[in-house]
Amino acid sequence: MKGWRESLPKWGVILLAGVLSLAIGSVFILVVGGNPLAAYRQLLLVPMSSKSGFGELLTNMTPLLIAGVGMAIARSAGLTNLGGEGQIYMGALGMFLVCSSDLADTVGKPVLLLGAVVAVAFGAFWGSISGALKAFFRANEIITSLLLNYIAVNFIGYLIRGPLQEPSGMVPESSKIGEGLRLAKLIASTRAHTGIVLAIVLIVLYEFFIYRSRVGYRIRVLGGGEKAAVYSGIPIKWYHLGVMALSGGIAGLAGGVELLGVYYRLTETMAGDIGFTAVVVALLGMLHPVGIVLAAMLMALLNTGAQFMQVISGVPITLVDILQGLIVLFVLLGLSFQLPQLKRKEG
Repeated sequence: MKGWRESLPKWGVILLAGVLSLAIGSVFILVVGGNPLAAYRQLLLVPMSSKSGFGELLTNMTPLLIAGVGMAIARSAGLTNLGGEGQIYMGALGMFLVCSSDLADTVGKPVLLLGAVVAVAFGAFWGSISGALKAFFRANEIITSLLLNYIAVNFIGYLIRGPLQEPSGMVPESSKIGEGLRLAKLIASTRAHTGIVLAIVLIVLYEFFIYRSRVGYRIRVLGGGEKAAVYSGIPIKWYHLGVMALSGGIAGLAGGVELLGVYYRLTETMAGDIGFTAVVVALLGMLHPVGIVLAAMLMALLNTGAQFMQVISGVPITLVDILQGLIVLFVLLGLSFQLPQLKRKEG
């Protein structure tokens, strides 16, 4: 109960940030000649009121939830992983290589377990590059992870225009994986798939790992400051390396799930803005399992509702980007004012 009482002021900041963002967003809607109440109804309520809308909500939420856990683990250690996009692509590549191999034809669906391991390994390798640069050269992981995104995107672009391009060579994308290897649909006639079950399991594992394991405790100590970590005897360099690898591995798993559940092939656009939005999910969720679920649902709801809002109300879909940016801005401003006050009270 004590942890929840301490978290209540932070949740209040998030709620206030949401209200202020919607208020300012209303001004933008009025400027483009729209009706704020009608637009917000399409944005926030319509996706929950139909089977197709709810299915799309779950589809958008799944990768955000998985990748959000990865970003939360990095942030718990005081690190910021902006390389989610590249790690998602690398994870999708690992899954595709396994699912398009001769082994997949022989073994069938059980090969997906190997695919998941390879997807995590590929994402972990990509994340460990930033971790190693941080650990041994004190390079800023924000910059290095961000730059690695461009390398991953261009590497995938090369592959789907060369060695992995679909047989006809007409389109820059890979061939599709077999239907027998795809994730089952969760809701008929929608894109929602059983990957959401994996995402929920991952949230439960995150709770036990971060809050109930020795390694998770050490990660949180490191996130509180390197001086405290040194005093506690924590090997900072190896934890920086390991945490970034773990964060990247989970993002890689999100890429594998997207490949199996939505795209079925490698494309240059499959990662979208999942990597960056997952960082927002981790921050808005305050690194707490329940918060991450709620934040992922909110971001997915905004992305899903934006389609309905643009078609029905005529409000540009870019309003969602404005709202997301405002929410993050107000949350960061609120916490920046709140933290000094908490420190004074503790003192």
